[in-house]
Amino acid sequence: MGKIIFKAGNPPHIGWWLTKRRSSTFDFWRWWDGMHWGGPSMPTDTAELAAEWARYPTPVKTILWSDYYPPGARVARRAP
Repeated sequence: MGKIIFKAGNPPHIGWWLTKRRSSTFDFWRWWDGMHWGGPSMPTDTAELAAEWARYPTPVKTILWSDYYPPGARVARRAP
């Protein structure tokens, strides 16, 4: 796998995106609802817990996102 590249601005569509803050080296999955980022989810979180975190908008404006998607994921990434 090559280096994961993070981008500023808004992602192209609603969904789960691998994200990080500009000042951090840690990556988290966050839900983008088209206007706001949800709270951070860890890969070890259950689906229920990740959904709960996603409900709460993050006030942080310095979130970077990547179009990285795990190889072999059960569901392919696609625009809704």
